[in-house]
Amino acid sequence: MLGTTIDWLVKNVPGHNRKVGLWGTSYPGWLTLAALRDPHPALAAAVPFNPVVDVWKADDWFHWGAFRITYAFDFIYSMETKPGTFSAYPYGTRDLYTWLLGRGAAASAVGPLLDERHEMWSWLMKYPAYGPYWKSVAADTWFEKPTRIVPTLHVHGLWDQEDIYGAPAAYAALETHDAANTVNFLAIGPWHHGQHFGEGSSLGPLVDGRPDVLTWVGEPLEAPLTVRGPVTVKLFAETTGTDADWFAKLIDVFPDEDPEAPERSGMQIMISADIFRFTTGIRRRSCHRSCRRLQRPTWPSAIASTIAPHTRHAWSCS
Repeated sequence: MLGTTIDWLVKNVPGHNRKVGLWGTSYPGWLTLAALRDPHPALAAAVPFNPVVDVWKADDWFHWGAFRITYAFDFIYSMETKPGTFSAYPYGTRDLYTWLLGRGAAASAVGPLLDERHEMWSWLMKYPAYGPYWKSVAADTWFEKPTRIVPTLHVHGLWDQEDIYGAPAAYAALETHDAANTVNFLAIGPWHHGQHFGEGSSLGPLVDGRPDVLTWVGEPLEAPLTVRGPVTVKLFAETTGTDADWFAKLIDVFPDEDPEAPERSGMQIMISADIFRFTTGIRRRSCHRSCRRLQRPTWPSAIASTIAPHTRHAWSCS
């Protein structure tokens, strides 16, 4: 379809040089990757921003099996109730967690509020497990033998709560075909989903003193330290429950008083985190000395790897 569109453009739009660039964010980012499967000869460059890549592993609907029910309901209702416009559901409260609790059991909480217009919901209910359907639409599985590698810049946000898996996975899939490192690139920044178009920053507070939160604080560094690559968190836990759900978060804790930048004093910046269904461990790419938090969330968590290269400066933890 995108190839047909590109073909029409180069044949019908005057004043061009027969070179077409393609970009998109989120689902349009997935479409950008789709155009790279068998690229049109005129496609000269592509930029998928925070693309949806695998919606069962860690993008959008399921995060390694953890079904994000309120997110899925809110997004599908807003997108599919009235095609061509956004329709906000009238919750009557800003606290969706409390709203969902009032709906009763999760299995029947929101489904009755949707109908045949909301097609995506029916697919989510039909395929709750990771099988052929989800694998077939996972964009990082498309590039085993690409016909041509288009110069591509993958853009990833460290605090993307929607599509934390997508950009690094798509980049890795295409990077195997770019031995010379001339056409496939990855840009990472401190952005939430789509925030690469503007100023980006995000803070996350520590939660100490709760019975379901364990916190480890490292020793202060004596000099700046940058770590790139996988950093593994191996969690061994025991519970009397029939199952256990876990978060693992890496938080950069600034000193209470930072003379070099007073405006940053006391900041607690979440470097990398997501909700995963825990099985045997949680892998993280991250950085420096900081605080590591393990927490029991409301929904299950799991193994995953995210890219979060970061520089830790000579600050002490509070």
